[in-house]
Amino acid sequence: MYIPLKLKSHYSLLESSIRPDRLVKKLKTLGFSACALTDTRNISGAVDFSQTLKKAKIKPILGSEILLSDAKHYITCIAKNKNGWNNLIKLISRSNDPDRLEDDKPALRLSDFADVKDMICLLDYSLQLDEIKEIFGKDNVFLTRNSDLAQNTKVVATPNPYYLDKTDSYDHKVLMCSYFKTTYNKLSDVVGKSNNMQMKDFLLSDDYYLPNPDEFKLRFTDEQIENTHLVNSMCEDYSITGKPRTPTFDCPNGLSEIDYLKALARQGYTNKKKDDWDAKVYGDRAKLELDTIERVGLAGYFQDYVNWAKSNRCLVGPARGSSAGSLTAYLTGITTVDPIPYDLLWERFYNEGRNSADKVSFPDIDIDFPIKDREKVIEYIKNKYGKDRVGHITTFGRMQGRGALKEVLRVHNVCDVDTMNKITKGLPQEHEIADKLEEEQEESIIRWTLENEPQEISDYCKLEDGVMVGDFAQYFEQAARLEGVFRSQGKHAAGIIISAEPLHTMCPMIADKSSNEKMIGYEMDSAEATGGLKFDMLGVAGLDKLSYANELLKG
Repeated sequence: MYIPLKLKSHYSLLESSIRPDRLVKKLKTLGFSACALTDTRNISGAVDFSQTLKKAKIKPILGSEILLSDAKHYITCIAKNKNGWNNLIKLISRSNDPDRLEDDKPALRLSDFADVKDMICLLDYSLQLDEIKEIFGKDNVFLTRNSDLAQNTKVVATPNPYYLDKTDSYDHKVLMCSYFKTTYNKLSDVVGKSNNMQMKDFLLSDDYYLPNPDEFKLRFTDEQIENTHLVNSMCEDYSITGKPRTPTFDCPNGLSEIDYLKALARQGYTNKKKDDWDAKVYGDRAKLELDTIERVGLAGYFQDYVNWAKSNRCLVGPARGSSAGSLTAYLTGITTVDPIPYDLLWERFYNEGRNSADKVSFPDIDIDFPIKDREKVIEYIKNKYGKDRVGHITTFGRMQGRGALKEVLRVHNVCDVDTMNKITKGLPQEHEIADKLEEEQEESIIRWTLENEPQEISDYCKLEDGVMVGDFAQYFEQAARLEGVFRSQGKHAAGIIISAEPLHTMCPMIADKSSNEKMIGYEMDSAEATGGLKFDMLGVAGLDKLSYANELLKG
C-alpha cells in the first residue's frame, strides 16, 4: 500500500476533475490511510480537502505544486506541521505578488524559499538538486523519478492523479479543451505545437489517475513505495482550522464591547420607544439577546459600519433574512424591522445550540449598499481595523446544468449555437430547483431534469430504465459526470472577511485581476473555518437609482 503524495483536485482549475467528496469515497474503497493534496500554484482547496478526509478518518497531507520561474519547472512542497503550513501560506501569497507572476500566473524564485522551514520537497527533475537540498535540508528532499543522482537522494513512488479512474481521462480532455479554448478534434493540434514533452504526455496519456495499490506495486520497488510512508510519517496530523478571531472594536470612554453594545441598545430603546411598547416584553427580549451575545463573544460582531454609512450620506438597504429576528440589531440601527410585533424569533437569527467545543457559529446579516458607495464603506472598515485585516473572499464557478452541457456540446462540436441554446434551455436554472435538489439529495441538475421534467429535452435525451438514451445521450452523460467541477475563480460579489489578526497569517492572499489589491484565496466556508469573520455587503444597482433620486429631491 502506497500513500498518494501528488494528487490534484478541481481547485487546480480546468486541470483536474477530482472533487474532495468523490475522492474520499475512492480512498476508502481502496483502503488508503492518508493522502496528499498538492494543487497547482494554490492551496485554496486545503480546508475542504482536510475537513472531508478527517471526517472519514483519513489523514490529510497538505502541499502545493509551485512553479520555479528561474528554473522553468515545478517543485512540490509539502508542509510537515503547522509551522510548515504557515510557511506555505506565505509562499503562495508571495507567488501572487505582481513582480512574481509569470504569464499572469503565480510563480516563485528559488531564493524565495531561503527562510522556509518544516517543509518537504518532491522533485520530478534533479535540476538544482544541491541548492534545493541546502534550502530544505537533505533529508527533506525526495525525487519522484529515477535519475543519475537517485543513489544520493531517496526516491518516492507516487502517482500524479488529475482524475480518479482511468476511464475519466475522456472527461478530463473536455477540461483540457476548456483550458486551451479549443475543441476535442483540435486538441491534438494544440499538443503538436507544444515543445513541452510533459504537457504532451499529460494531454495524450490516460495514466494520470489514482491506481489501486496492487496495480501500483507492480511498477515500483518496495523501497520506493515504503518511502511514501516515510514522507507520511514526517508529516504531523495538524489542524488548519480555528475559532473565529473577532476583530477588536475600539469603544469610547473605555467601555468594553458588551457594555458599549448594551449602552447603544438602551439608547436605541429610548429613541425608538412607542406608546404601546410593553417594557417587560422588550426588556426580557433584550436581556435574552444581550446575555447570549456576551456569553458567546458576539459583541464585536455588531459593527458600526452601517451607522457610519448612514451618517455619511450612503443609502443602506434594509438588512435581509433572519437578521430581522434580532431586537439588538434593530435598536442599534442595523436593521429597520422591530421583531416583537411580528413574533420573529431571536433563535432564527442566532441559535447557540449550533456551537461546539471547537466551533462558534456566527449569525448572518446581509446588508445592501449602492454600488457607488460599497467600496467607500469597505475602505472605512479597512481604515478602522487595518488594511491587512480586511479582505474580499474568493468564489469558484462550477460546471453545472446548462453550463456543463453547453461546454460539452461545444467541445465536441456536435451542433450549431442555436441548437445548443435550444437544448440547454430545457434545463432549469439551479436556483429554481435548489430546494428540490437538496430534498432528493441529487447533485446533478441534468439527471434531476431527466427524471422530473424531461419534456423539453426528450428529443435529445431521455431515461429508459435509468439509462440515458437518444442522439445526444453520450453528451448528457458526460456533462452530468462533470457537474460540480470548478472551472473559474473570481471575487465574491458580497463577502468580505474581517479578522483580529493579519489575514496573510491565516490564509493565502492571491492576485485579484480586477484591482491592484490581493484577495483571500479561500471561498466563504473555508475562510470562516480558518477563523475569519464574514460579512455580506452587496452592491445593488437599484439602490444607486434610489440614492440619485433622493439627492435630487434634497436639491
